[in-house]
Amino acid sequence: MSAQNEQKHLLVIGAGPIGLDAALAATQLEYRVTVLEQGRVGEHLRHWSHVRLFTPWSINLSDRAREALRATGTWTEPEASACPTGGEMVENYLEPLAAVPELRDRIETGVHVVAIARDGLLKGEAILGAGDSRRVDRSFEVLVETAEGEERTISADVVIDATGVFSNPNPVGRGGIPARGERGHAYRLVYGVPDVAGSMRDRFEGRRTVVVGAGASAATTVRALNQLKGAEVWWVTRSEGEPIKPIDDDPLPERAALIAEVNAVGKGENSVIHLAGSSVTDLSFDGNEWTVSLAQTEGGAKDIACDEVVVQTGFRPDHSFAEELQFHECYASQGPMRLAGALLASSSGVGGGDCMKQESHGAESLLNPEPNYFVIGHKSYGRGSNFLLRIGYEQVSDVFSLLHSNTEVLP
Repeated sequence: MSAQNEQKHLLVIGAGPIGLDAALAATQLEYRVTVLEQGRVGEHLRHWSHVRLFTPWSINLSDRAREALRATGTWTEPEASACPTGGEMVENYLEPLAAVPELRDRIETGVHVVAIARDGLLKGEAILGAGDSRRVDRSFEVLVETAEGEERTISADVVIDATGVFSNPNPVGRGGIPARGERGHAYRLVYGVPDVAGSMRDRFEGRRTVVVGAGASAATTVRALNQLKGAEVWWVTRSEGEPIKPIDDDPLPERAALIAEVNAVGKGENSVIHLAGSSVTDLSFDGNEWTVSLAQTEGGAKDIACDEVVVQTGFRPDHSFAEELQFHECYASQGPMRLAGALLASSSGVGGGDCMKQESHGAESLLNPEPNYFVIGHKSYGRGSNFLLRIGYEQVSDVFSLLHSNTEVLP
């Protein structure tokens, strides 16, 4: 099998925690490996480097990566019980991992994947269910573009998509579509998790901000804004009641503390006004201030004048580069259909449930109609926000168990 693997080219898209772990596993099995990363190693984590994870190092490191790092003799292993920030994950884990001998010459940064196809086959040709096995025998052809605008094509036998979802935020509008005016002013809006107390402090201190969203990102931003001098905050959530529902017997103390603090703030204390049961319908900017128009569940409407709008309504996967592959996307979550079905059957809603209660659904759940094409990591959960790194590392092992058992097509 090792000699066979040496002839196979395995392409990993994304140099985050799951992508690097997949690449490491592949090199240990003697595949020829290339990792393509559009930004820098750990690019998504760098965008929220100031945010501390709820989970400790003990479940954020993969066993195979830990062993590879220990073997260098230069890595300082972090305290297992400490919860790292995104920046600490990059500095103390991802950058050292990218530099281990197995990976350091295999990672290309600043490379954008434009499109993937099967060599010489259109999307609708060679349907495996109809007994046509040509897709198994053809290589993937991957069109890429460098930061300098140079294009080239890469051939691969196996493709693993571990690109995540952070670069594709959901719009702010009612019903999951852009609010009227959002597209034209998107460049003025703040998406993601802004460093309110640090690099972006001048943009928010002493100013009026609308925060839209009811997850951990919004809670983190609201807490930081509430600590700024002279800041006024309107926190807009679709749900009624408390901004964030507490988790019974929460096993993550950092998360429990954040939820308790922001729910208290959201009751009108200090500088935060919580607008429950509200959705954004319109955004307009007159060159000086925003007007945010809301529809409210009781049938009313409200306009808010503010200086900044922070959109924290979640993220969704972008499968555009796989449009010419026979990828089966879930109608509800946009994740891979088999895994999405298992997640929907095991919890309420799209990828619902606490992240700490997530479990692997087995190697078969990662199969796609397109043979040897795998979506793993946070992107495999589609729009679900409850992905855990531990699950991604298990998915890496599952992918290679499929490859080693020669399970290349749907049964």
